[in-house]
Amino acid sequence: MKFCYWLALLTVLFVPGGAYCQETRIEEVHVRVSAVDLDSSDFLSGYTTIDQDALQRTRHTHASELFVRVPGVWISRGSGQEHLTALRSGVLTGPGACGSVLFLEDGVPIRPQGFCNVNNLFETTLELSDAVEVLRGPAVASFRGNPLYGAINSMSLDSDGAPWLELESGSESYRGLRAASSAKRGVHQLQASAKLLATDGFRDSVSHREQKVKLIDRVSLGEWQSLTSLALTNLDQQTGGYVLGGNAYKSSELRRSNPNPEAYREAWSARLTSHWQREYGRASRLTLVPYARASRMEFLQHFLPGQPTEANGHTSIGVIGNWNRLRDSLETSLEAHLEWADLWLEEVQDNPTTGSAFLVATRPVGTHYDYDVSSLFASVSGRLVKSVTDRFNIQAGLRLEHLGYDYQNNWLDGNTRDDGSLCGFGGCLYTRPSSRDDEFTNLGGMLGFSLYLTDKAQFWMGAGSGFRAPQATELYRLQRGQLVADLDSERRDSLEAGVRWIGDRAQLEGSVYSARSRELIFRDAQGMNVSQGKTKSLGLEFEVSMHSDLLGSLELIGSWTKHRYDFDQTIGLGEVIASGKEIDTAPRFMGSGRWKLDWQERVASEVEITIIDEYWMNAQNTHQYGGHWLLNWRLDWQVRANLEVFLRITNLLDREYAHRADYAFGNQRYFPGLPRQVHVGFRLRG
Repeated sequence: MKFCYWLALLTVLFVPGGAYCQETRIEEVHVRVSAVDLDSSDFLSGYTTIDQDALQRTRHTHASELFVRVPGVWISRGSGQEHLTALRSGVLTGPGACGSVLFLEDGVPIRPQGFCNVNNLFETTLELSDAVEVLRGPAVASFRGNPLYGAINSMSLDSDGAPWLELESGSESYRGLRAASSAKRGVHQLQASAKLLATDGFRDSVSHREQKVKLIDRVSLGEWQSLTSLALTNLDQQTGGYVLGGNAYKSSELRRSNPNPEAYREAWSARLTSHWQREYGRASRLTLVPYARASRMEFLQHFLPGQPTEANGHTSIGVIGNWNRLRDSLETSLEAHLEWADLWLEEVQDNPTTGSAFLVATRPVGTHYDYDVSSLFASVSGRLVKSVTDRFNIQAGLRLEHLGYDYQNNWLDGNTRDDGSLCGFGGCLYTRPSSRDDEFTNLGGMLGFSLYLTDKAQFWMGAGSGFRAPQATELYRLQRGQLVADLDSERRDSLEAGVRWIGDRAQLEGSVYSARSRELIFRDAQGMNVSQGKTKSLGLEFEVSMHSDLLGSLELIGSWTKHRYDFDQTIGLGEVIASGKEIDTAPRFMGSGRWKLDWQERVASEVEITIIDEYWMNAQNTHQYGGHWLLNWRLDWQVRANLEVFLRITNLLDREYAHRADYAFGNQRYFPGLPRQVHVGFRLRG
């Protein structure tokens, strides 16, 4: 739709009546869009900001290339723009595991509570962001949602008035365009930015096209300042499947093959948010954030026998209110969040299943699922920061959430075929539970302190308790005759301590943490969704940066962790989880290093090494991926004041590796890593 339509919609939905007709002096508008209402030096858990310089230098084509700059985080790349997330955890899999990490834009969750997308990041506009925050740990009182393991928040580009255009070309017929422009119109500071991407991929019948647009309106109206944004994303992808067999990713023939050329994914999303903020004197601030969102996605489940097609979508609206007050030595923050959402999901199999008699009989052609879910979410939270002395403060917070589902089954109840007939071997795999309501109420909190040992050194310690309610897919997308999923909310408790030191030419941050999770949701050996899992984790994270006028800048980032199961259970396909075994797809060490060197402020070179340690491919710890390291190089040349030319080479040594490795259905499975990629381009500023 045209920009004028969206501007009119913004006026109707988000601007107080008559505001545009007022005579108002144009001011520079600054609205805080962080995920936490805290200074980063006061945050009592792992906290990293990827700034604009790092975003522009990386120019990532996939989120996995960007988050190597954050300790404890691994974005495991799939095919095209697909991915799985690990944040102080093993790679999170399963129908609802994606709800364990909170994804936000400008401090607002990108999806409703209970309706996550395992590929959350391709619905964000990271490439059009001014900065990206990563918060690690379950300090729930500081977040606007349910961060069991942590949160990732992208913040809108700043409006500096200078338009720019960036064009890029690279390996595998890569074509990319990014652009931004801004202008003042009356009381409005308007900004538009866009990203277009197309690539044919390095594997057979693998390609994707992606478009992202973000429109921003900043305005100052009397005592109020606002930032209103519209984010639109679209993905059209031909998907590649796993390559199978021991070390298949090392085979020059297999790594470029695609066993599933028929696979595809099509997805779009739209988010409209408006931050309204005003100050009351110098001590208090009120923020109101109404928002509306929608998404649609369709993809072929090529990884399942029978290859059914799934289509899903949602529409949601909500509002967040925050009151922050600083008086004398006490800072108080109160927040309320209300959200309504309408979710739907359909799964249909068009072609007969092939394989064993059991698979053919239990996975029939026709409709497997067809349901709608209306959800109502409400939360209140509060946080106190008390400065006992100039060097010592105490923090405490609580968060209370309630999530209710109204589920409506639109097809036949039970595990029959879609015509009501019975499947052989005891019933069809797919079970449609009867229409029902479910409610979940959770309370979490945090407590800790911060102590400045010197003017440059800080020690902090914090304890947090986080949670997530079961996702709609875990409750209503059931199997093997399970008519009711009696699930509890997952919980995670963490204790963490760390130090921060900031010197003139160097800075250091390090932390250690211990965490336990319980009521983890998984499918047991009978295919039932249950919440009986437990895990425990121990981790060490560090970030070090140093600068020298002669030798340039050096940055080292890393994490050492040990994630283990803390329960005994037989799960699907006869796999056995044993207490004390390491969680699969959870490398013990992950790290990266960057050496940046500038010449005469016109040429900048960055050499980067990234490391993924070996990890187990299955819960029984019988199959292992050996890990890998990669070398990347980036070069930026400021030819003129308004012209920059850049070159980057990823996987410089052309190493054979796997983006992801696992073991399932009796096979070692891999997403082959990209071979050497060369990208060149230029940025032109107006």
